[in-house]
Amino acid sequence: MKTMKLFTIMLTILIMSACSSTSNTGSSSNITKSKSGRSYASYTNLADILRQQMGLVVKGTGATAEITIRGMNSISLDTRPLYVYDGVQLGRSYARANSAVNLATIKSIRVIKDLSQLTFYGSQGRNGVIYIRSIK
Repeated sequence: MKTMKLFTIMLTILIMSACSSTSNTGSSSNITKSKSGRSYASYTNLADILRQQMGLVVKGTGATAEITIRGMNSISLDTRPLYVYDGVQLGRSYARANSAVNLATIKSIRVIKDLSQLTFYGSQGRNGVIYIRSIK
Protein backbone atom coordinates (compact mmCIF):
# COMPACT_ATOMS: atom_id res chain seq x y z
CA MET A 1 0.00 0.00 0.00
CA LYS A 2 2.82 2.41 0.91
CA THR A 3 4.59 1.54 -2.34
CA MET A 4 1.49 2.46 -4.35
CA LYS A 5 1.16 5.81 -2.55
CA LEU A 6 4.83 6.56 -3.12
CA PHE A 7 4.48 5.64 -6.81
CA THR A 8 1.44 7.92 -7.15
CA ILE A 9 3.30 10.83 -5.54
CA MET A 10 6.35 10.30 -7.73
CA LEU A 11 4.20 10.09 -10.88
CA THR A 12 2.38 13.30 -9.93
CA ILE A 13 5.69 15.11 -9.41
CA LEU A 14 6.97 13.83 -12.76
CA ILE A 15 3.84 14.99 -14.57
CA MET A 16 3.88 18.37 -12.84
CA SER A 17 7.55 18.82 -13.75
CA ALA A 18 6.74 18.12 -17.39
CA CYS A 19 3.97 20.72 -17.26
CA SER A 20 6.16 23.40 -15.72
CA SER A 21 8.99 22.93 -18.18
CA THR A 22 6.72 23.81 -21.08
CA SER A 23 4.78 26.67 -19.55
CA ASN A 24 5.28 30.27 -20.56
CA THR A 25 6.78 32.81 -18.18
CA GLY A 26 3.31 34.09 -17.37
CA SER A 27 1.79 31.85 -14.76
CA SER A 28 -1.81 32.90 -14.98
CA SER A 29 -4.06 35.49 -16.46
CA ASN A 30 -7.50 36.85 -15.75
CA ILE A 31 -10.40 38.29 -17.63
CA THR A 32 -13.00 40.03 -15.56
CA LYS A 33 -15.12 41.42 -18.35
CA SER A 34 -15.61 40.83 -22.02
CA LYS A 35 -12.96 42.53 -24.17
CA SER A 36 -15.66 43.45 -26.66
CA GLY A 37 -17.63 45.20 -23.91
CA ARG A 38 -20.46 42.68 -24.22
CA SER A 39 -22.12 41.23 -21.17
CA TYR A 40 -21.25 37.58 -20.60
CA ALA A 41 -25.00 36.90 -20.61
CA SER A 42 -25.09 37.75 -24.32
CA TYR A 43 -22.78 34.83 -25.19
CA THR A 44 -24.30 31.46 -26.04
CA ASN A 45 -21.48 29.23 -24.80
CA LEU A 46 -18.36 29.25 -22.68
CA ALA A 47 -16.03 28.68 -25.67
CA ASP A 48 -16.86 32.10 -27.10
CA ILE A 49 -15.84 33.72 -23.81
CA LEU A 50 -12.67 31.61 -23.53
CA ARG A 51 -11.63 32.65 -27.07
CA GLN A 52 -10.88 36.10 -25.63
CA GLN A 53 -8.46 34.68 -23.08
CA MET A 54 -4.78 34.85 -24.02
CA GLY A 55 -2.91 31.58 -23.70
CA LEU A 56 -5.84 29.34 -24.66
CA VAL A 57 -6.43 27.50 -27.90
CA VAL A 58 -10.14 27.09 -28.64
CA LYS A 59 -11.24 24.80 -31.47
CA GLY A 60 -14.90 24.52 -32.33
CA THR A 61 -17.87 25.95 -30.50
CA GLY A 62 -20.74 24.86 -28.29
CA ALA A 63 -20.63 21.61 -26.37
CA THR A 64 -18.12 20.05 -28.80
CA ALA A 65 -15.40 22.71 -28.42
CA GLU A 66 -11.88 21.63 -27.54
CA ILE A 67 -9.94 23.87 -25.16
CA THR A 68 -6.22 23.55 -24.48
CA ILE A 69 -3.79 25.79 -22.63
CA ARG A 70 -0.93 26.88 -24.84
CA GLY A 71 2.43 25.57 -23.67
CA MET A 72 1.00 22.68 -21.67
CA ASN A 73 2.00 19.15 -22.70
CA SER A 74 1.10 15.78 -21.29
CA ILE A 75 2.80 12.41 -21.45
CA SER A 76 -0.63 10.78 -21.62
CA LEU A 77 -1.59 12.83 -24.74
CA ASP A 78 -4.60 14.20 -22.88
CA THR A 79 -4.25 17.98 -22.99
CA ARG A 80 -7.63 19.00 -21.58
CA PRO A 81 -7.43 21.44 -18.65
CA LEU A 82 -9.26 21.04 -15.36
CA TYR A 83 -12.33 23.28 -15.00
CA VAL A 84 -13.03 24.70 -11.55
CA TYR A 85 -16.23 26.67 -10.94
CA ASP A 86 -16.42 28.58 -7.64
CA GLY A 87 -14.02 26.13 -6.02
CA VAL A 88 -15.79 22.98 -7.28
CA GLN A 89 -13.76 20.79 -9.61
CA LEU A 90 -15.88 19.95 -12.66
CA GLY A 91 -13.31 17.65 -14.24
CA ARG A 92 -11.62 18.01 -17.60
CA SER A 93 -14.75 17.84 -19.73
CA TYR A 94 -15.48 21.09 -21.55
CA ALA A 95 -19.06 19.93 -22.25
CA ARG A 96 -19.68 19.51 -18.52
CA ALA A 97 -18.20 22.93 -17.73
CA ASN A 98 -20.22 24.55 -20.52
CA SER A 99 -23.47 23.15 -19.13
CA ALA A 100 -22.63 23.84 -15.45
CA VAL A 101 -21.54 27.48 -15.76
CA ASN A 102 -24.18 30.20 -15.84
CA LEU A 103 -22.64 32.68 -18.29
CA ALA A 104 -24.68 35.57 -16.92
CA THR A 105 -23.07 35.24 -13.48
CA ILE A 106 -19.39 34.99 -14.49
CA LYS A 107 -17.27 37.43 -12.51
CA SER A 108 -13.80 36.36 -13.68
CA ILE A 109 -11.90 33.62 -15.47
CA ARG A 110 -8.35 32.71 -14.54
CA VAL A 111 -6.04 30.42 -16.49
CA ILE A 112 -3.52 28.74 -14.19
CA LYS A 113 -0.45 27.01 -15.58
CA ASP A 114 2.23 27.69 -13.00
CA LEU A 115 3.52 24.54 -11.29
CA SER A 116 3.41 26.02 -7.80
CA GLN A 117 -0.28 26.86 -8.24
CA LEU A 118 -1.16 23.60 -10.02
CA THR A 119 0.07 21.36 -7.21
CA PHE A 120 -3.06 22.28 -5.26
CA TYR A 121 -5.14 20.43 -7.88
CA GLY A 122 -2.95 17.32 -8.01
CA SER A 123 -2.87 15.13 -11.09
CA GLN A 124 -6.24 16.52 -12.28
CA GLY A 125 -4.58 19.89 -12.85
CA ARG A 126 -1.58 18.57 -14.75
CA ASN A 127 -2.73 20.23 -18.01
CA GLY A 128 -3.56 23.55 -16.40
CA VAL A 129 -6.68 24.89 -14.72
CA ILE A 130 -9.42 27.20 -15.92
CA TYR A 131 -10.84 28.75 -12.76
CA ILE A 132 -14.22 30.45 -13.19
CA ARG A 133 -15.65 32.66 -10.44
CA SER A 134 -19.24 33.75 -10.41
CA ILE A 135 -21.08 36.65 -8.88
CA LYS A 136 -22.71 35.13 -5.80
